[in-house]
Amino acid sequence: MPSFFRAPVAVLVMLFCLGGCGSKNPGSAQDITAQDFSLDRAAAIRIADPCGSISIRGSDSGGLRLRTTKKSGTSEQLKNIGVTVSAQHDDFAIRTTLLRQKGKPFFGTGDSVDYALTVPRTVKIQRLEVDNGDISLEGLEEGEVQAHIVDGRLAVKNCYGNIRLAVQNGALELAYDRPDRLKSTITARVLTGSARLVMSGSAAFHIVAETPVGSVTNKLGAMVEVNGRPLRKADFSFGKPPRSEVQIQVMIGNVSIVGPAKDTASVAAVGGR
Repeated sequence: MPSFFRAPVAVLVMLFCLGGCGSKNPGSAQDITAQDFSLDRAAAIRIADPCGSISIRGSDSGGLRLRTTKKSGTSEQLKNIGVTVSAQHDDFAIRTTLLRQKGKPFFGTGDSVDYALTVPRTVKIQRLEVDNGDISLEGLEEGEVQAHIVDGRLAVKNCYGNIRLAVQNGALELAYDRPDRLKSTITARVLTGSARLVMSGSAAFHIVAETPVGSVTNKLGAMVEVNGRPLRKADFSFGKPPRSEVQIQVMIGNVSIVGPAKDTASVAAVGGR
């Protein structure tokens, strides 16, 4: 099993039983701050968030802009949320701590933190970690990305470089709708859930998608069923060279590969079961 998923399954079950990030009555108190930091274009970024969301958008402007939103049931409970920012010109890190309230499960307090960052396109995302929530990445180029979600949704749009993605339980979404030819290697694994790829006719990728328990739906090329069984693997090239490499594995769940509405594409080869 891939290193991303070596944690015992019992730990995942325990997390799910705790009811997720928030309580049934979502937090009504918020604390919002906005900060600007000087940052090199090749700086390293690391963020850990046990409950909430991380949104990172690449920009042509220099520096880093951070918007932090703390959420809890009351203004007093907001004090239980800790955010530690370490900022240097070549290294930026955020660590989030949620103080467990007496008599309540760790993820049942309704406390969460949402981070929205605008960064130079070429930064290195060394590590993003969210236990329960969402990660959204858009417009990153040339650097490296490593993102991991335990329970939630991971969405990547028009990001290029050395990209490694992992979802233990939830949904993975990849979307490319720009004519960029930046060479990339994208590796993604989902333990339980789904993966969806949306590719425009101007994109160029070699895609290998597979699932041992589930099905692969490929609407960009011919689908072949073997003895009525669903397709387990798709291996094909999309667009003109040079092409980036995409490898997606969903251990339990389905993979869908589609183009945007009214888009056309040429597929070099499709095969595999």
